[in-house]
Amino acid sequence: TVFPQPVEEVRAHLRDFGSWKGELTHRHKDGHLLSIATRLITPRLGPASVPVIVQTNNDITQLKSAERRLAAREAQLQSILDTVPEAMVVIDESGIITSFSAAAERLFGYSEVEVLGRNVKVLMPSPDREAHDGYISRYLRTGERRIIGLGRVVTGLRKDGTTFPMELSVGEASSEGTRIFTGFIRDLTSRHRMEAELRQAQKMEAVGQLTGGLAHDFNNLLTVITGNLEML
Repeated sequence: TVFPQPVEEVRAHLRDFGSWKGELTHRHKDGHLLSIATRLITPRLGPASVPVIVQTNNDITQLKSAERRLAAREAQLQSILDTVPEAMVVIDESGIITSFSAAAERLFGYSEVEVLGRNVKVLMPSPDREAHDGYISRYLRTGERRIIGLGRVVTGLRKDGTTFPMELSVGEASSEGTRIFTGFIRDLTSRHRMEAELRQAQKMEAVGQLTGGLAHDFNNLLTVITGNLEML
């Protein structure tokens, strides 16, 4: 048996408080290790009775193994959240944010701690902010889809109050009877800027073609005028 602390400290704790609890490591007959949740108590059976210790053990080996697998799974998911290039926001069916990726932190300017437990409306400007709760409620009641599973270009609101265009795709899943919604967000600011610059360049090109055409026509007109003047 392996105690998590020196045996002398365990005995001292029993003398002072009458009980002790902790996790022990036992070795099975076949050699593999067991995790045991142990509780020790020293009941008082009478003033002249010999001190006794009552020990209860619960085998938590499978529980500890499940905890390790869960911790590894959470670490893997956290690694994905930290590295995925698109911002990801997870909410429950009440609109409360339960997960906020590193890319979402950079995009919206909030840290995960600042938004966990808050309604996702904090990331939306008006009038989407006021309409959001009604949309979720209507979807849960009727199944009417506007964004879920479809994708849509909407406007996001940063912590500093600035807005930006973004492409939002929402997926739905169920966990222990509760629906959760995962939103993947792509910032369209650069793309919209390039599109605006392209439109401006196309306008300038059209103006240049028009100006060149006018200059050509004017030059032809000047040629006619000059010829008439020479004839005169």
